[in-house]
Amino acid sequence: MSVCNDLHAEHSTAWSQAVSHPFLEACRDGTLDLKAFDTWLVQDYLFVLEFARFMALAITKAPYRHFHTLLGGIIALEDELSWFQGCLGTRGINLEEEAAKAPCQEYIDYMHSCNDQPYPIHVTVL
Repeated sequence: MSVCNDLHAEHSTAWSQAVSHPFLEACRDGTLDLKAFDTWLVQDYLFVLEFARFMALAITKAPYRHFHTLLGGIIALEDELSWFQGCLGTRGINLEEEAAKAPCQEYIDYMHSCNDQPYPIHVTVL
């Protein structure tokens, strides 16, 4: 059995809870409240923005053989950020008026608390 299969088997309840969250089910079913979607859109944008910064810092510590993967990730995140900005603009959401809510801010703070960690720890947080 692979490591992934072992982890899935050992943590099947947690996996089921993660992939069957009411938010995800409402997205799938098309029943998600638009205000909830807007909140998710803002919070995920703010997280991805800080995640991109955190990933960029990882490159300063990474061995050269990891550059391709990390740079590819940053390019993908830039595309994602552009998508978010387009969606937010279309929905008339002004990011200047938005702030990270506690759960999002706590994870952002956690990432940044790892900024000075050695590369193996930094890349694990990614």
